[in-house]
Order: sequence, then structure tokens, then C-alpha cells
Amino acid sequence: TNEQLMALTTFSFMAKQTEGLAGPELSTLNDCGEAGCGFTKFYQFKGVVGVYAGFWAYTVILIAMYLIRKAPPPGTEFASYALFTAAMATFVVMSITECASVVLSSDYYVCKNADYSLVSLIFAAATIVLNCLTCAFAWRQWGELKFVGLPKTLSALTKTYPG
Repeated sequence: TNEQLMALTTFSFMAKQTEGLAGPELSTLNDCGEAGCGFTKFYQFKGVVGVYAGFWAYTVILIAMYLIRKAPPPGTEFASYALFTAAMATFVVMSITECASVVLSSDYYVCKNADYSLVSLIFAAATIVLNCLTCAFAWRQWGELKFVGLPKTLSALTKTYPG
């Protein structure tokens, strides 16, 4: 699927960023030197790698389940995509904020020499958009099944569903 390829590209590019990131703290600059730091010095970027690698593995398992005709119910699929999307959005926003952080002077920011990280974040944002579309599709499928398995306490969310 498109999301699977985007997630693979996202975590691959971020993991490839082994230098070039400048830390906002002077100590990080001293630790990494002229070449800059890799993504492992920043928890935000490590989070992007972890969440997107986990999502990629999830989609591989999901595709395998569809191939053997043991697909999860739409409610489960909706919930898992929604949770992954929320985690992705959290780490992408934190990473973009970190990338834009100024280091020492206003013309030098954390991701200035970190092309792989910037490309990774573009693919990350595109994956989030695709995941939102998948969530909408799964919600519609679940609605067609009358939201089977939805706890009674959340049934108010389905009152406005036209299906």
C-alpha cells in the first residue's frame, strides 16, 4: 500500500541521518563537532523512526492477514490506524519544532544541514494524510456494519452517522 511505502521511506531516511543535525544546546554542538549529530541524539527523531518502523511492520502483518482472509474487523482497524496516526502526528510536530529551533544565530537551525531528516518529515506528513483517509474509509466500513463491537459509552459518536 501507499502508506506502507511512505512509512518505509520515512523511517529509512530518518535513520540514514547519521550526521548533520546541530543541537540547540551548546553541549550537543561540542559533542558532535563540525559534522553535526545523528538522529539518535534527539528523542523526537528517534520517535519518528520507532513509530514509522512499527507502523510499517503493522501494515506488513495486516496485508498478510488480508491474504489469508483473516482480516481484523473494521473497528479494530480503525482504532489501530487512529492510534498510529496520533502517535505519528505527535512525533512529526515535535520533530518539525526541533528542526526549526535556532542554534547560536538566527540563520542556523537544527536541520539546516540535515537533508535526510527534512525529506523524512515530508514523507511523514504525507503518510499522516493517507492514514487520515484510511481512517475515514475504515469508519465508513464500520458504519455499514452498524458499529459492531463499539462500547455503549461511545455509541453517541455514531448517532449522526447516515449509514
